[in-house]
Amino acid sequence: MKTLLRALLPLLVVAGAAGILRWQLASRLALPVQERKAAVALVQVLPIQARDHQLVVYAQGTVEALDPLPLAPEVGGRVVEVSPQLVDGAFCAEGDLLLRLDPADFELSLAAAEARVGQARAALALEQAAADLSIQDWTALVEGEPNALVRREPRIPPAHANLPAGEATGGRGRRDLGRCQVTAPFDARVEGRRVSLGRVLAPGTVVASLLPTAAAEVILPLALEDLDHLGIDLACWKVDLPVTLEARIGGALVQRQARLIRSLPTLDPASRMLRTVARIADPFGLDGQRTPIGPGLFVQASIQGEIARGVFVLPRSAILSGDRVHLADDEDRLRTRQVVVLQRGRDEVLIHGGLADGDRVVLTTVPVAAEGMMLEIREGNR
Repeated sequence: MKTLLRALLPLLVVAGAAGILRWQLASRLALPVQERKAAVALVQVLPIQARDHQLVVYAQGTVEALDPLPLAPEVGGRVVEVSPQLVDGAFCAEGDLLLRLDPADFELSLAAAEARVGQARAALALEQAAADLSIQDWTALVEGEPNALVRREPRIPPAHANLPAGEATGGRGRRDLGRCQVTAPFDARVEGRRVSLGRVLAPGTVVASLLPTAAAEVILPLALEDLDHLGIDLACWKVDLPVTLEARIGGALVQRQARLIRSLPTLDPASRMLRTVARIADPFGLDGQRTPIGPGLFVQASIQGEIARGVFVLPRSAILSGDRVHLADDEDRLRTRQVVVLQRGRDEVLIHGGLADGDRVVLTTVPVAAEGMMLEIREGNR
């Protein structure tokens, strides 16, 4: 009997557990079935209309001096005077005396040349007087025309020739004497002075560089795809377009106006961009009305180009990869549209294909975007 109970006990335990489980399953409460709601994204949209827009091309470069002139005397000599304006950074006006050489040797040369001119004139006058006297004697003693020897023709031409040669020597002496005074050929700023009082200079020795103050230039590299926006091509070397230059000086944003005037003949060998030249009037602000932007300053340039007709202007954040945008349709559902980009600016993108008037462009980033998903439009966009 005990053996039988030990054999049936496991079966009784399993049967009891099965009965309890069945009772629990029969008496449990049915959970309500919840309807799954479709995902809705809260977005901000921008209704768009086509309009005309001024194309702007951006570039950057460094201000450079316009044709710096090496200042060098045309004659040699000892420096006897150096102007206070001949120092680095100083300004000088056209005609200002910058340097003076010792004129003593040139004054002596000029005096000798003038003496030779006087001698040549006296010799010529003497020959002419002798010729006149000889002709008078011939006429008084002999009938007929006097011959060449009587008229002293072999001696007068050399005397005539000596006079212009002497005058030329005198003119050269006066010119060299004047060149002892080195003056500024135009309004300029001095850079790189290399002269001191008492130094002996040879002709052509560079003593400083003069930077013209009338204008400066900026080399602006342009991408080839931007040339159409400006109405120029690789063969167009002479242009005239307004340019706005910007630079930060001491924490302040400085703006100056310039003109794009020409392009250089070759592309930049590293970037394959077209190098253009913008000219700035009065870069040092000497008129007192403009902020100085001297050579070496890095500037950002905005070049005004042509007018684009019938384009859509969108913020850069609205453009997705692959030149696509998200739109909200009439039922507030998400749609993806391929667009044609005309120009990408710093903050905005110009679209000239793929959109229509009245389209609503989604400005909000949708993390998990699905075509046709429901959108909730923020208040103020309806």
